[in-house]
Amino acid sequence: MAKHSNRVLVYTRVRPPKDKEKKDGASVKVDDDAGTVTVEDRNERDAKVYQCDGVFAPESTQDQVFEVVGQPILDSVLEGYNGAVLAYGQTGSGKTHTLLNPGETALDAGLVPRLAASLFFEISQDVRSVVAVRVSFLQIYNEQVDDLLKPAGQNTNLKLKASPTGSVDAEGATSVTVSSPAELLKLFNQGRKNIVYAETKMNKASSRAHAVFQMTVERRARVLGG
Repeated sequence: MAKHSNRVLVYTRVRPPKDKEKKDGASVKVDDDAGTVTVEDRNERDAKVYQCDGVFAPESTQDQVFEVVGQPILDSVLEGYNGAVLAYGQTGSGKTHTLLNPGETALDAGLVPRLAASLFFEISQDVRSVVAVRVSFLQIYNEQVDDLLKPAGQNTNLKLKASPTGSVDAEGATSVTVSSPAELLKLFNQGRKNIVYAETKMNKASSRAHAVFQMTVERRARVLGG
């Protein structure tokens, strides 16, 4: 995969099938080489084939996902590019596990904990630069933007404003400087507690909001004495 892509790259991760899905006769086949996912239903004659930039089979590991999806984006961010990971999928498809899972062991950790650890490791190896990391955490719910790092009741309905550089910022959003993975993940977990959840038929603890966790990385040359 190219280090810097001029388009959005799409990856599909297939979770293990549930018992009901097995009984219903649904079948999902992954072709790593072709980058395709084939969905077959016993009630349909034709299989549906989806082409992606990459696919991850049910037996894929969290580390494999990070190395293919997360690490290239982090490398680009440290070179001054903007980067983003967006997770899209039905309730129960594995978004939380892939992105947010803190993991009982390092092997189970999702993309956010791995990005935090890798980011600060890279910073520690760069003795020629001074690097600052700030985080903010927002949610979009019922057509309004809320600040998840502020106490409930004090965080609602932030206004969006276009900046001179062309980006869109949420006015008044909390931005906290962090100096370690532990500090970053503490704020992340704090914000998660304020996300709006509501029960659905498929999941009793499903988020009804779109959460946006932003890490801003600023780098400047270190001024050496002598």
